[in-house]
Amino acid sequence: ESDGWGKHIGLPEGWMYRGLQICVASWGVDFTEHQFLTPEFEILSDPATVLKSFVISGNFKSDSVFSKFVLNFGLDVPKDQIESFEWIEGLYKLRLGKFFLKGKDHIIQTILTKQGKLFINKCEKFLEEVKDEDQYSSGEKEEISDLILKHLSVKPLPSKIP
Repeated sequence: ESDGWGKHIGLPEGWMYRGLQICVASWGVDFTEHQFLTPEFEILSDPATVLKSFVISGNFKSDSVFSKFVLNFGLDVPKDQIESFEWIEGLYKLRLGKFFLKGKDHIIQTILTKQGKLFINKCEKFLEEVKDEDQYSSGEKEEISDLILKHLSVKPLPSKIP
């Protein structure tokens, strides 16, 4: 643990994290660039790539790995705004998440696919993609649609919370 690298509660054992503060004076903007160090010492900067590598590796059987990562790095709201969340693994390795915001009736809904793609408040877009894909039979597509309708509200939510 040096050069700013350290363990992070949102990452599984063997992974490291550092956040680099970047100031773009000409834009008047400060932001944090996330960097993730894999157990193989590869540096990844994109949370979506990290999540995809977790899913595709097949090394993580516990859904807490995915839910902790999404909670810490996958949502556009600060973690302290999340009061609670539910996370379930469904058919065909789909992982569905509901993140409940404090003091509001807003819910952030997530779908993590078996390919490691994360949909945030885009249930309809996910269902459209499933409908157009050849990897599922028509029966499977119906089961996936039923699963989403049962666990997530498919009426679109605002993508940005006021």
